[in-house]
Amino acid sequence: MTKTLHIMTLGLSALLFSCGQQNDKKKTLSVTDTLQTNLDKKEKERLEKRKENEEQNKIDSINLDKFLKDAIKIAEQNIDFDRFKEEYVETMADSSYQVEVSVRSDFYFTKKNPHLIIRRNGPGSIYIDIFSKKDNQFLKVLSHEQWDMTYVNDTIRDINGDGSKDFVVNWYGSSGCCLKAFSNVYLLRPDKKTF
Repeated sequence: MTKTLHIMTLGLSALLFSCGQQNDKKKTLSVTDTLQTNLDKKEKERLEKRKENEEQNKIDSINLDKFLKDAIKIAEQNIDFDRFKEEYVETMADSSYQVEVSVRSDFYFTKKNPHLIIRRNGPGSIYIDIFSKKDNQFLKVLSHEQWDMTYVNDTIRDINGDGSKDFVVNWYGSSGCCLKAFSNVYLLRPDKKTF
């Protein structure tokens, strides 16, 4: 009888112990499910925000391209002149910001071939496009985008000593330590039109 009592006590304790562990597992699963749901919710919000930003960037890019095409139309109206200058301000369709546009043509790099330089200064970047005139039309020979926070200036000068003027964009890195001055150098090719 004592033996039976011991066996029953052991069986009952094992049963109680195992039931308690099942409850702990349920609590752990519940906490894990809540954490997973919160993480999924935050990830979903992050992805939605990213999608909105990408869509806005796409719209801005389309508008900036339209501004470039408008500037080229202005240049085409003055194609008979080797030297001309026009500056104006464009406003985004949603009136969120303005873009300063500069259209200039001159003998910047050579005395024989005029080049057209179109600058678009927006709130985030500076866009510089250079065109060469050939057969009464403009051909794009250079395109440069620089974050306006890092942009210092640009210049036209002979960098490599070949007697031809080159295009240089100077900028300064926005993060990190030590000096971070950089230059993007576009060398004029022997055809005196392209870079």
